[in-house]
Amino acid sequence: GSLWRTTNGGLSWNETTPKNVYHGITCLVQDKRPGQSHVWYYGTGDPWASASGGSASYYTGQGMYKSLDSGLTWTLLPTTATGNLQTFDNIWDIIYRIVPDPTDTVQDVVYAATYGGIHRSIDGGNTWSMVRGSSSSSPYFSNVELTSTGIFYATLSSDGLHGGIWRSTDGINYINILPANFPAVYE
Repeated sequence: GSLWRTTNGGLSWNETTPKNVYHGITCLVQDKRPGQSHVWYYGTGDPWASASGGSASYYTGQGMYKSLDSGLTWTLLPTTATGNLQTFDNIWDIIYRIVPDPTDTVQDVVYAATYGGIHRSIDGGNTWSMVRGSSSSSPYFSNVELTSTGIFYATLSSDGLHGGIWRSTDGINYINILPANFPAVYE
């Protein structure tokens, strides 16, 4: 576990994850907009890390962390903070993917795929809104991708109310593009 950083091509490494936090990191991403490359995010929580793979054996995380100094120090984003590492109590317990939007140079737009759906922030993770999915009938798996031309794709597994493969040109309004002959059950 933990996040490690090198400044000499991998000859030596320094741990940058705070000592008093959960060290299971599931995703890491850099904001690649001009002038913002010092901003990084990482997500925590892994539903498949345990040997049993059952819902009671998740390695739940503590939410999303952000660095404003190229990964030297990290701060938990309070709106993603979870309550208890021993139980699944919050959709931010499991973060599959984080995607900063490099096409928006005005706002700090970030997307997160979590247990339950796809979330969007316009202020660098200080506040979030769910753009696909549901907190009451949560899909187990989700993912979000942004193409170089600004097209968003989101996937939500078939076990929730909003399952499907979704496409968006603005990251807010999505059209389900799941093929008619797609299997009824998918992850």
